[in-house]
Amino acid sequence: MARIAVVDSGHYLDFALILASKGHDVYYSVDWFRAFPRVEDYATGMGYERAYPSFHKVIDPGIALSNADYVVFTDVGLGHLASFLRSKGVKVWGASIPAQLLETDRFFMDSLMRRVGVGRPESRYARGFQELKTVVADMLGKYPVVAVKMNVFRGNMETQLVSDLKELEVFFSQSNLEPIQDRLSFLVEGEAEGVEWGVDTYFDGEGFVRPYAISPEAGGERTCFVRLVEKSFVDDFILNKIEPWLRDAGFKGFLSIEFFTTKDGVQVTDYTIRLPYPGAGLLARLYENVDELIISSLEGNPVKPKITYTYAVESDSYPESTERWQPFTVPAKYWDVFGKRWSVYAGFDGENHKLLYVPGGTSYGSGIGLSADSIKDAYDKAIAIVSSLNAPEKKYTARAWEIFEERRKQVEEWHGKIY
Repeated sequence: MARIAVVDSGHYLDFALILASKGHDVYYSVDWFRAFPRVEDYATGMGYERAYPSFHKVIDPGIALSNADYVVFTDVGLGHLASFLRSKGVKVWGASIPAQLLETDRFFMDSLMRRVGVGRPESRYARGFQELKTVVADMLGKYPVVAVKMNVFRGNMETQLVSDLKELEVFFSQSNLEPIQDRLSFLVEGEAEGVEWGVDTYFDGEGFVRPYAISPEAGGERTCFVRLVEKSFVDDFILNKIEPWLRDAGFKGFLSIEFFTTKDGVQVTDYTIRLPYPGAGLLARLYENVDELIISSLEGNPVKPKITYTYAVESDSYPESTERWQPFTVPAKYWDVFGKRWSVYAGFDGENHKLLYVPGGTSYGSGIGLSADSIKDAYDKAIAIVSSLNAPEKKYTARAWEIFEERRKQVEEWHGKIY
């Protein structure tokens, strides 16, 4: 068994636990650094060694790195560190320079997509708020709605849709960005055409791991519907065009692509060079040998994934208030298909695993439905799991299936059967 360091933001605890469940010694580090650290910044992952004896929660990422044969960066933002470690002979899976720039520098991503021939919405750059207002006003002369995006700090602004300048000004007045708004840079996109879909995959240094996961975006319903496919319309429009660049960049890691599609093509809107959300736990379970995939890639001998299920759904369950510690339980029969996130492990009573939700997280966790038969079977299983949680103020989606069906039918009409 290998020793694996997992450097995380707290979002992807589940992935580290999957590696530990396969017997690997996993050293798990969460980024808690700030001027005045809080317990909440560090707590995710505490106690889980009681359920996974080879899982080790460490306070210093240096402990994880110094104990590891392999390093996994689950999130984006440490690409220079990952590249430095590689230069010293460390075997690293995850974001790197320049691949990380696809997510953290939207100007770079926009330029590269146009260079390799991948479709993009009309885009303009703006530096500072005054220039942003000029660009938005100009583009609103062509489009009823435009998308305003910042490069890196998406907790402040992910994608802000605006239909007039007043909306933009109100957003900034409420965002606490006004004092610094003239130092920021923005990408403004015209309204993309078609239906929003996505691809989640791994890149093993030679190419995209196949089959990969394809799914429609479920309209903010925090539910991911996945079908594994060897090939789809996305290959010709996107994957075949960016694969040579990723190979030349020496990239080995996670990659997700968000795009809008019509019957005539696609327009890519975003890349994430990290595990997806939701959906982080899907490929790691669909690829039954996910540990071998990563280790063999890092050793220079990539292997193919072992597959039993081809359909999967991950559905979030989350509290009304995200700012309080909340105890909750997960039935033992669902433990292996419950996606663990911002939580502390508190024990097992013989029937239920006891967890504690960490304030500031996004959810209690997720139900993960796997099926060899149909996407509806996978969805029903996922909803059964999140319904079974004994959690205060528990919420989960009720509309995702309707949105999925609408988007599936439209895209299959254009590009052929997927599900």
